[in-house]
Amino acid sequence: MNGSLPSLAVSTYPIRPFALGTPEAECTTSILCAFAKDHGKSPLRILNLLESTYSVPLSNLRARDVGCLNGYGLMQSRLEALLSLVTKRDDLGASNFGWAIKVFSTQGGLVVKRDRHFCAACFLRMRRADIRSHDLLAWQVADLNVCVVDKTKLSSRCPKCRSPQALVPTSGVLDLCSKCGCWLGDIQNLPVLPSDPTTSHQIWLAAEASKLIEASADLQRSVHGHEVRVFVREVLAGQKLTLESLATQLRISPDTLGDWWKGRRRPRVATWMRVCALLGVSPLDTLRDPFLAAAQMPLDIARGVWAVPRFGPRSVDQGLRERIATAVDEQLSLSKPSVDSIAELAIRLKATQSSLYHYCNKKVKKLAGRIRRLKTKRRWRKILSQRRSALRVLKRMEIEGVRLTRTAFLRRFMGRTSMSEWGAKELFGEMMRVRPSEGTGDSE
Repeated sequence: MNGSLPSLAVSTYPIRPFALGTPEAECTTSILCAFAKDHGKSPLRILNLLESTYSVPLSNLRARDVGCLNGYGLMQSRLEALLSLVTKRDDLGASNFGWAIKVFSTQGGLVVKRDRHFCAACFLRMRRADIRSHDLLAWQVADLNVCVVDKTKLSSRCPKCRSPQALVPTSGVLDLCSKCGCWLGDIQNLPVLPSDPTTSHQIWLAAEASKLIEASADLQRSVHGHEVRVFVREVLAGQKLTLESLATQLRISPDTLGDWWKGRRRPRVATWMRVCALLGVSPLDTLRDPFLAAAQMPLDIARGVWAVPRFGPRSVDQGLRERIATAVDEQLSLSKPSVDSIAELAIRLKATQSSLYHYCNKKVKKLAGRIRRLKTKRRWRKILSQRRSALRVLKRMEIEGVRLTRTAFLRRFMGRTSMSEWGAKELFGEMMRVRPSEGTGDSE
């Protein structure tokens, strides 16, 4: 092959995606890897060939950004159109969430993960069935950590070298580690689902994500972008609730819910999935028929059916709150805190900064202000010390009869301090402005 895309004959190398239109649909990045492997090229090389042949800009797409091809956006729509053109297939829209751009926000909170996830049990089953290894679109759904097929926990790293896996490896082989070449279908090191309340939410999320993927072809034609606004309005009217009360139960701000209600903003996909879990409705029903979904919603929405994880920080252990309170009180009791920042205190406690502010907001803010004032005092002491040192150098130069030039000053001053040369030059200029003297100059 000479590298030009017209030689990649569709009749010779057709794409055969797996299970499009079903919950086990293959994702777009997996289709791209299969297309590249059939032609003996890397996936990124295929993107370059598509760009140069059809004059469609894909140059902004890099290896770390290819996850957007499974979601929705400009790059996803361009690549889907090109693959449909060169393969003569019109069903590739079922391999991504392109339909979601009509309903959900494109600002952050992508519908798919930024890094690749896979199921080792599925790779083992593919090898036993002697079919091409491929990634499922459901594996890349944001916040979903359970395989929709085997209900096992998804992996994101190689079981041998523990390195993260590329969405589009150079070789195009998806069941081998992109770094060490180890097979990813080893079920001996299969992650185990934790026995905590969030597992039920993961099972619910896997079922609902499967429904959305299966109905992607219908949603592509039926959604028009007003489903969320209509559903929120019907819930408020049917439940006779105010914006504030409903927002409190949904764990979002009233302003955000008001923007959804007025149609000013659209929610992120992950946020809407959590809202639907709290309301006990199916996200697919809210998109297909928001009026019917609001009418069939459970009357008691104060208690969520599923253990939906909160948006706030998650505790590391049961005694985290007590350890944070004790450590913050200890730092406040000292005349000078032993930590230089809240981040350092969080590292000592093996927690996050958000956890500290969540559990002891006022005390942590007080500690942060005290640390900030101490840093300011230390900085001014350092500045005054540097100025005194510079003044002594200038007096010594006058006594010795040396002309006060910047070069002579730097030669003597740089050996006395750790200040950078640029800072020393600025300090010399400042000292000469406030301390004029005869015969001074700034020549080199």
